[in-house]
Amino acid sequence: MRIIALVLLLLSFTASPLWAESLGDAVSDFGYKYFRSVNTAEGNTAISPLSIHAAFAMLTLGSSGKTREEAEEVLRVNDAEIRQYQDFMKRLKPESDPLSLACRLYPAEGLKLRTDYLQSSKESFGAAPQALDYSAPESARQTINEWVSDNTGKLIEKLIPPNGINKSTELVLANAVYFKGRWQEPFVEPMTRPGTFHSPSGDLEVPMMSGDLSYALYHIDNSFQAVSLPYAESNLAMAFVMPLTTDDWSATQQRLGPELITQLEKSSRENGDYDFPLPKVRVTLPKFKVAQDSKPIPLLRLLGLNRMLGGSPELGRLSETPTGFTVTECFHQAVVEVDEKGTEAAAATAITVARSMPQILAQVVINRPFFFIIYDRESSAPLFIGSVSNPKQEK
Repeated sequence: MRIIALVLLLLSFTASPLWAESLGDAVSDFGYKYFRSVNTAEGNTAISPLSIHAAFAMLTLGSSGKTREEAEEVLRVNDAEIRQYQDFMKRLKPESDPLSLACRLYPAEGLKLRTDYLQSSKESFGAAPQALDYSAPESARQTINEWVSDNTGKLIEKLIPPNGINKSTELVLANAVYFKGRWQEPFVEPMTRPGTFHSPSGDLEVPMMSGDLSYALYHIDNSFQAVSLPYAESNLAMAFVMPLTTDDWSATQQRLGPELITQLEKSSRENGDYDFPLPKVRVTLPKFKVAQDSKPIPLLRLLGLNRMLGGSPELGRLSETPTGFTVTECFHQAVVEVDEKGTEAAAATAITVARSMPQILAQVVINRPFFFIIYDRESSAPLFIGSVSNPKQEK
């Protein structure tokens, strides 16, 4: 069986202000849809819906017209909800452990971003601008990557790969998410021992943590079992959801979402008819580190974000001189590491924007035998007709 499905719960489902619930629902709905699109039964997957959602929400502030309407529908947010991102993150933040969402704008030198866009990006995401010289793209790339590294605890050091930006780049929108949480009940390190993990490619021997935990929440269904481990001094938790059989993988993946979390939370033994002390849950799971880099644009198009990621998006609210922009690429990385003490996780997203180029109607590559016709366009009369199966042959 493939590695246990991970859901890093950066959302709270307890009573909270209406706006926070709305933004939380938006990230949740977008995130699970995106995960189901990217995940497969082979290999490991790690994404941060929060990071991707925040990056495109910040870009949405610079859009208008049909592009903005479509983006708000896919991201499930409106202008008022986007502007509450910083307050949303403050509500999630643990009392002592770090949880942060850092955002920054990197316009090209000479690109004058609109004052209202700068103000809304600052108010909503704390995003300050830093002009870069994209005529030296490697230097600009290193500057952005160093900022990402500094804001992800050095877990993500090379978000933008070589040639990821070039001299035509006009703007990069970047963010970095970092979380380091301690388990409310840490695992005892001497109890970690080699154990068998049943992967699709065969059984593996891996370090398995084990503990009898009082605060773990447990739920079993007809297709999966799940356990949730809370973090100390925090309303955050991490859920582990394991299908009961390999045949249950797809069905379980479709059920990942707020309803499953609600089921798990309602399984709290504190709400049951138990005598104290509460019974413990014996939890055994592998120590692991999952890291993945990806380019989200193809999947975001499948989710419906077509105008913003097309050839001529309406992004005139970005700049004082809106001569047309196009989104050229999006880079995303996520890292999740779990051990006896807790969890360290980081993610980053960068969206690159350039001046719009003439839209390409289609791409045709003539690289197989072909026919040719030289003809009069008015009468369609052919002057020459032929075929070519070997362009090198002259006779």
